[in-house]
Amino acid sequence: MKINFFKSLISILGIFLLVVLYLSTIGIETKKFNQQIIDKVVQSNEELNISLKKVRLTLDPLKFQLKAKTIGATIYYFNRPLELDYIQTSVSFVSIFKSKFVSSNFKIVTKSILLKDLVKFARSITFRPEFLILETVIRDGYIILDLNLNLDQNGKIKNDYEVKGILKKGKIKFFKNIDFDKISLSFNFKEKQYLVRDIKFSSEKVDFNSNQLKIFKIDNKYLFEGVLENSKSVVSKNLIKLLNLNLKNIDIKNTKFSSKNDFEFQIDRKFKFQNLKFETRVNFDQIMIKDIYNLSNYFPEIKKNLVLTNHDLKLKYEKNTLLAEGKGKIKIGNNSEKIEYLISKKKENYEFETNLKIKKITLKNQKIIKNNFPLTKDLIDLKDHKLNIKY
Repeated sequence: MKINFFKSLISILGIFLLVVLYLSTIGIETKKFNQQIIDKVVQSNEELNISLKKVRLTLDPLKFQLKAKTIGATIYYFNRPLELDYIQTSVSFVSIFKSKFVSSNFKIVTKSILLKDLVKFARSITFRPEFLILETVIRDGYIILDLNLNLDQNGKIKNDYEVKGILKKGKIKFFKNIDFDKISLSFNFKEKQYLVRDIKFSSEKVDFNSNQLKIFKIDNKYLFEGVLENSKSVVSKNLIKLLNLNLKNIDIKNTKFSSKNDFEFQIDRKFKFQNLKFETRVNFDQIMIKDIYNLSNYFPEIKKNLVLTNHDLKLKYEKNTLLAEGKGKIKIGNNSEKIEYLISKKKENYEFETNLKIKKITLKNQKIIKNNFPLTKDLIDLKDHKLNIKY
């Protein structure tokens, strides 16, 4: 008798485990909840519509919940389609028997879609002006979205939403004559807080990358904070213009540089770029500076341009003020000398201080020297000098 009882118990447990395994892996297909899912998704906007085929029910054995997952879905707004990979939500066991769908939590995953199409779709729903501006600057790109949403009783999205996704092959044009292309990144967006990771893009033939970018919504503006690096590349004049730095006396043509930048800036709803701050460490191979101070009148070996080579430079920029501290070598005539310097630039005003170690340089004799040392010649050779200059 006991043996038969245990055999029956084992059989029941085996059947139960097989049912759990089947429901957990394969599940069952039904159209039972199609209309209720459609009604729930489009509840907040009558112009929305959604096309569903079937819903597959699977069991989450750890949480002991049923998951309803659509098989193929497309959402429409005024006949504008947005293809979804699936919609998933939790279903109570009571729902199975009462045929009543009571869930308000949704996980929506899109297929790979054109970024421009997604923005058009969002703009058609919200009518917010920033989407129109965003649509005009986007040139290319594909995006996959993973949305976790909770809806209130009126079908509106609560503020505890989370949006994750990836962007590939993006191309945008924020500023005149400057394109950003080959954009790839992953992101995680929550209410007023946006985190972007593994960022890579190119601009003006310069490759940039960033491990992380933080974005905060403050009133009607967006605050960006992050670290940006670039590989050794030729400096673009357009990038210098972007920073609003009028370096008319500095020739950066064919200059190669690498940098690591800690930055902060704001963008308003009209995508106006403002309040730029950055601290950066730069290494460059060569920069030519025009002799605007006519140093050649005193040192005839100095050519029309001064040439800085193999420099390490620290920059800080805030409120139209640029501070630069650097060291490297400067070419004077045929000799390369060691130099350290500090430069402050605010609009068109400069302050400059440098320490220069000179092995040998020729100085034109000046009147004050000639008057005090009448036997000196027209040219005076200086050797092994340390020179401090303030301007």
